[in-house]
Amino acid sequence: MLELLEKKKTKAVVAKLEEQNNLQREQLLQEYNSKITTLIPDYSEKVAKSIREFALSEGVPESLLDQLYSPEAVKFINDYRKLKTAQLKGEVKRKATPTVKSVPSKKGTPTTVKQKNAELESRNKVLSGQGSKQDELDFLKRISSVSKKL
Repeated sequence: MLELLEKKKTKAVVAKLEEQNNLQREQLLQEYNSKITTLIPDYSEKVAKSIREFALSEGVPESLLDQLYSPEAVKFINDYRKLKTAQLKGEVKRKATPTVKSVPSKKGTPTTVKQKNAELESRNKVLSGQGSKQDELDFLKRISSVSKKL
């Protein structure tokens, strides 16, 4: 008879504890739902599933995720998920882009500039006395052709 009374008391206590746990879970869930949208503006069922799948793939035990009612912790997991997926996408993009070899874009000196430099050089040779007879003749022809244009 005592055993029967003790079993009834135990069942009553267990039922009361379960009811308290359920009320506490309900309260935590309401608090979670009210805060999560302010912490994660684009929060939806799809985002929640991707956060859960990411956490499981990173080694977080499922039993811990079932007990998680903190919106701040979920935001932390989501931020880490976004960071890691962005890093992986960036690596893929960097691998996909071909390396472009740059071609030097320096252009050669124009022929008119080369011609003027050659004329100046031959003039300096002739005037310094180091030019050959051919250089002297070319120099004189240029001078005379210039004077004809004037």
